Amino acid sequence: MFNSVPTWPTKILLAALLLGAAVLSGCIGPRGWPGTVGDSHSLYVGTMIGSVLALNPVTGAERWEFEPQSVQTGSIGSGNLTSIKNAFLSCSQGGAGSFRAGYFYGAPVVANGMIYVAYFSGVVYAIDAASGQQAWNYDLKSHIAGGLAVAGGTVLVGSSNGNISALDAGNGTLKWEFSSKDEIWGAPAVADGVVYFGSLDHSLYALNATDGKEKWEFRTEGGIGSTPLVVGGVVYVGSFDHKFYAIDGETGAQKWVFEGSRDWFWCAATYDDGTIYAASLDNNVYALEAGNGTVAWPQPFKASNRVKSSPIIVSGLLVVASENGNVYGLDPKTGKKEWEFDGIKAKVLSPLYSAEGIVYINSQDNKLHALNGENGFEFWGLPLGS
Repeated sequence: MFNSVPTWPTKILLAALLLGAAVLSGCIGPRGWPGTVGDSHSLYVGTMIGSVLALNPVTGAERWEFEPQSVQTGSIGSGNLTSIKNAFLSCSQGGAGSFRAGYFYGAPVVANGMIYVAYFSGVVYAIDAASGQQAWNYDLKSHIAGGLAVAGGTVLVGSSNGNISALDAGNGTLKWEFSSKDEIWGAPAVADGVVYFGSLDHSLYALNATDGKEKWEFRTEGGIGSTPLVVGGVVYVGSFDHKFYAIDGETGAQKWVFEGSRDWFWCAATYDDGTIYAASLDNNVYALEAGNGTVAWPQPFKASNRVKSSPIIVSGLLVVASENGNVYGLDPKTGKKEWEFDGIKAKVLSPLYSAEGIVYINSQDNKLHALNGENGFEFWGLPLGS
């Protein structure tokens, strides 16, 4: 474990979301992998027991707790899920499993004084950020295996029936829906009035955010389970075909493709200073030139296990968490490891979040860890309930 004298950096960085759910037979799936988000007042943390907590970002003291109306056991298992590789759960292969319908598989989103969260049960909740009181909820009547996005007064969320649904952020009424040809596991991304999302039907879609009309569809050779990254009019996304793509956001034309990975791209990529950082289930983090896709490091960074949480930039370093709980601070220019923290004794599947130079990590033992992004020192590890 890293031991150092802590400092308290001062720069806020936001990181988003991830991730989808997969099940195998004969077992109960994970109790979600909820994430963390924040504003200038609080951290809003999803827990492994299905609640959302508002915490003091410095001390971790609780300000309020929100619990959904009901928590019940639900099942998931279409033809796609029966073939998911055992990289995700330590269970036997084939068939369908069960999930607690009250849990969720992504980070909450904070916007305009409200917290929005999508539960696996199919219900989207809007929660007052100051009080923790529910403002509205909407039942999509289909499992939600990922997160959501909020833009222009609209909540956008994908579900297992293949639909992207647009809800009015103020009152929860349905504005429009668009149907893909298979399940949606990742949160959509919104930029310049366009909604981008991937589907297990192997396609990346671009929709008009106002009415949901399709602008274009880009085909890959595998399902897409992650949230696209949009930078400078270019959409960056990895696929289960082991490839990572850069696509023109206006036309849907491929700009370049990286084929150096040996496994799925599962989590969202990260951008900083002309470089795309993309993690693969082959344990590697790849640094790619945003303009042409050439590798930016002499070699990829190899973590000790699969990386399912999106890397983030904190205090000038690229912070990466592997599934087995190791956290690394890397030089973003070279990929050299500057620090490592090995004090998380549980899996890390949730998206990372940072604010004021602090990295917040939800682990599968239902703890929230606060690390100094500069040196990996752990300020605290907070149990989030039983």
